Amino acid sequence: MKLLSTPYQDIIDAIKPAAFAQSGGGAATRQVYAFLVGINDYPSPISELRGCIKDLDRIQSWLSSNVGDRVHLRRIENTDATYENIKAGFREHLRKAGPEDVVWFHFSGHGSEEQTAEEFKATLEPSGKDQTLVCFANQPDQRLHMADKELAVLLQEVASLDEQGQAKGTPHMVVSLDCCHSGSGTRDLDLLEGMKTREGSGIPQGTRAEIAASGKLRTLDSYADGYYARQWKGGKGSLEVPISQHVLLAACESVQTAGDMSSGGIFTHGLMSALEQSKGEINYADLFSLTHSAVFGMRKEQNAQFEPIGNFYPYTKFLDGQPMGSPAQYEVEKERKKWVVKCGAIHGLPVDPDSPIKIQIQEYDDRSSNLGVAEIKSTGAQKSVLSLGEGDQVPGGATLDPEKKYKAILHYLPVPKEKVWVQGEAGRITKVSAEMAPSLYVEAIEGSSQPQEAQFEVALQPEAFVLKDHIQKRTALTEKIAPEEEDSYHLQVVEDLEKMVKWHRTIRLDNPKSSIADWVELELDVMIPGHSPRIDRHKGTSIVLDATKTGFIEHEGGLAAGFQPKMIVKNKSQNIYAYLLTLRSNYAIEAFEGEVVFRPKEHMGDGDPEIPLLKKPIGWGLSEDEQETFAYFKLLVTTEELDFSQLLQNGVGDKERDLVFDWKPMEVKNAWASITMRVDLHR
Repeated sequence: MKLLSTPYQDIIDAIKPAAFAQSGGGAATRQVYAFLVGINDYPSPISELRGCIKDLDRIQSWLSSNVGDRVHLRRIENTDATYENIKAGFREHLRKAGPEDVVWFHFSGHGSEEQTAEEFKATLEPSGKDQTLVCFANQPDQRLHMADKELAVLLQEVASLDEQGQAKGTPHMVVSLDCCHSGSGTRDLDLLEGMKTREGSGIPQGTRAEIAASGKLRTLDSYADGYYARQWKGGKGSLEVPISQHVLLAACESVQTAGDMSSGGIFTHGLMSALEQSKGEINYADLFSLTHSAVFGMRKEQNAQFEPIGNFYPYTKFLDGQPMGSPAQYEVEKERKKWVVKCGAIHGLPVDPDSPIKIQIQEYDDRSSNLGVAEIKSTGAQKSVLSLGEGDQVPGGATLDPEKKYKAILHYLPVPKEKVWVQGEAGRITKVSAEMAPSLYVEAIEGSSQPQEAQFEVALQPEAFVLKDHIQKRTALTEKIAPEEEDSYHLQVVEDLEKMVKWHRTIRLDNPKSSIADWVELELDVMIPGHSPRIDRHKGTSIVLDATKTGFIEHEGGLAAGFQPKMIVKNKSQNIYAYLLTLRSNYAIEAFEGEVVFRPKEHMGDGDPEIPLLKKPIGWGLSEDEQETFAYFKLLVTTEELDFSQLLQNGVGDKERDLVFDWKPMEVKNAWASITMRVDLHR
């Protein structure tokens, strides 16, 4: 199930600076509002399950031991887990969470698919299917399915409203789903002995035509108490699935089933084992990695899913949101007979380096350990093969255990460092230059005159530092240095410079020899609101828009419109995985939504399908004091799933000025391509 999430708002009300920073607050004061739903005892003809209540018991026990009296728990199970009661749990319990609190929704039960409303099929859901949580229903008037689009509305309500319906800030939100279709689809697979699947077996099925003829096809007003019907306005409005900031942990991918045993779900077992082992001292990226490995170890056909949605930053602490860990660390494990590191060309590694790429291998949970330095033997698209000695030994170092997972950091990258001219007071220059010395990305150039080859500049002023980007020919950041930061500001300088370098390298990321480069095209719809909304379609690698002439809406000096990127599919021979990154002018790399999957079987007979890359357009434009701004849309297309969370980063100095808000044959393997589009706005 793809969770999409922030509702359409009139653009006049929505124009405001972006507020995508992770919530603050300390772990000692944050309240945790947990809502746990589990169903074993489905009524006939739906097959019963065995481990869902055990899942809830295990989560509740962990919360009690690790979070204590900060937990506010609501739990419903079996006959109480109806569609209406699940809705009530969101609205009466989870909406109590304030902007400094934490929300965790967990569902264990059947997942399924249902034919979507005609209006969705014609606009947002060309597959014609909703992914659903299967609720308890044994009465004719009880609804069986809760669609992904309804869950998105409920999450957005939790993100923006309190229980009285008053506006509030967004809490830190986590969603975990242990059911089939949690990754958008299912198929029958061989099962472990003693295991069932959490697929909604026994649910009446039929073709779309048969269901429509019977009068049982869902109508638009049946979703989320008429939320989408109010948007649609009988065809005079638009349909947009709201997007709220949260992280999704799901049991399986779109073509798999989720395993259920009497002791609990395989996914929940893996998730809770990772949490129990770490006692919650873990970030979301590491939590997923350990969960994925545990699930895969029990059942090779079940591939757990991880998606940070709405610019949720995954390198933050579980149920807390404070920064923890870094995307610069990569998993190392043995696959078949080879040791691999989960880092490749799509992460910026050179395919044919002049000298070897070296990585330092560490224990997974001990970043201070050093097991030795290994070389990358061959660079793949998303994984690279390591060169180890006999018996899995790191050259001159430790022997690795094939049953364990390790981490690595790049020790040497055979790509030239970017040169930084450092000027200012001598003592400060020494501190900043020394911090750059071990960096993979930047090196300091000192002197009285600016060298022509410097890509970046640091001006160390008496009470501030200034970062300049000579590639973009602009000042990137001016940051004051408080007296208490005098001993540590140089760390922030180098961290921001490294973000700037990685931002530029991500823009340049390309695969000119890609075998799938011509499979898709990227187009951008600019949506100008009004009584008859105008949509201007743009192609190409560079677009320049005069916001005044284009007809952007003006409000309190700001100018903005809606932006909807679309992928045009030219080759329908196999599944295509697409990831849209937005590279902001403040050097942030963001993903408003997660993975978008094109499946040929869902588009039989179509010409060149148009796949929206966002279920809800981005509202973007110039703030009151801006004359121009820009952003890049970067589309990565792969033939296998990509852990795109490693590509994300926050901006430098958190200085956002532009407006961003919620607008209302043979399969090719291990291949990838990219398309980059720059959009400039001017008054």
